[in-house]
Amino acid sequence: NAKLISRGGGIFDRGAKSIIVTAEIRESLGLEASLTVMSGEDVIRAILQAPVALLYNGGIGTYVKASTEEHHDVGDRANDRVRVDAKRVRAKVVSEGGNFGVTQVSECACCARNASPVSSRSPKRWRSAARAVA
Repeated sequence: NAKLISRGGGIFDRGAKSIIVTAEIRESLGLEASLTVMSGEDVIRAILQAPVALLYNGGIGTYVKASTEEHHDVGDRANDRVRVDAKRVRAKVVSEGGNFGVTQVSECACCARNASPVSSRSPKRWRSAARAVA
């Protein structure tokens, strides 16, 4: 139902070559005023890096990695083209409702930067990831 979508927003195809970036999208995602068109993959990366209170991953795929990790280390080739480094995540809180939306090492990188990830993972996994970052 298009009436439920916020003004200036929309539903976009990830594979789209050209998406019109409205003023509302630019403001919400913290984008430059001169930006008027983006690809679907660029929009996904912008969402992952938006200056928001909460970044919620409730789906399938690993979208955030540590800068010390390579895409092939993540093991999710389908999202290599949209994945961002944790140091670029500007969300204050990262919440996982899905499965492994951020790598173990990037969870700690987010904490060290500015976010407080909320995870359903066990504390044992957090400790091992913290050692990997340190």
